[in-house]
Amino acid sequence: MTLTVGHDAYSQNTPCLYPVMSATINSNRSFKSCDADAHSLLSWLNFYGTSGKDIIGFNFTGSPKQIVPGTYKIIKAGDTTSGQKWNVNAIFYLNGSTVKKQYQSISGTITISVADGKYYKGTFQMDVQQKDTKEILHITNGKFDLEYHEVSNRKQMAKKKK
Repeated sequence: MTLTVGHDAYSQNTPCLYPVMSATINSNRSFKSCDADAHSLLSWLNFYGTSGKDIIGFNFTGSPKQIVPGTYKIIKAGDTTSGQKWNVNAIFYLNGSTVKKQYQSISGTITISVADGKYYKGTFQMDVQQKDTKEILHITNGKFDLEYHEVSNRKQMAKKKK
């Protein structure tokens, strides 16, 4: 028995009616994820959501309990920031998860209004760039309202499908 919720429980064509992560890509493409979550990877906090074949992910260089409400700069992958305790990088995949469809953050902000180690809520905006073509996408009007899971929801759903 498959026990899943949100967009992935149905098909790529089923609309996400109650997104927990949403954004606008280049003013004309909607991103709505019903299966996004907050989880830890290598002891760092991650936010991750899918909308059809599009993916948005954030990585904080701090553990889930260390991240507190506030506004954080989203920086270019590999860079470090001064005056900010935790670095934040983001990634976006357009229509799939291949390297050619991968865009990495070059700038932006993420504002966390609620962060208690179990629940994260806030907003974001960022610019992301494809490594080879140098194409830049503008991601605006971003919102998230995520529960924290010790293991990513995707891993839990995959186990239940087996």
